[in-house]
Amino acid sequence: MYGDLKDAVARLLPQDLIQLPKMGFSMPVSDWFRGDLRGTREDLAADPRLKTSGFLDPSMLKTLWWEHLAGARSHARPVRLRLGFAGALRNAMTQGGPIALTVANARR
Repeated sequence: MYGDLKDAVARLLPQDLIQLPKMGFSMPVSDWFRGDLRGTREDLAADPRLKTSGFLDPSMLKTLWWEHLAGARSHARPVRLRLGFAGALRNAMTQGGPIALTVANARR
């Protein structure tokens, strides 16, 4: 398919542009965390159920979060993964009714 597209536009574009290798792109997660998603992610990181679950260390998550927001270090990937897990965990705990998700229960 990619070759067909190149063939179709070959006469319209410069040859050096046509010969460029395929390039991917990254999602602007850092921008999202500093912008539209900031409030919802901060609420999730501060959820007290994270601490009681035993799956995530909220203090470590907050450190990663604030270092990332301050621009001190880029923690986009670890923050994204941990917050994604935290969101799934919160949903499971909310919808799970009487089932308590804890590290002790998970090891059984």
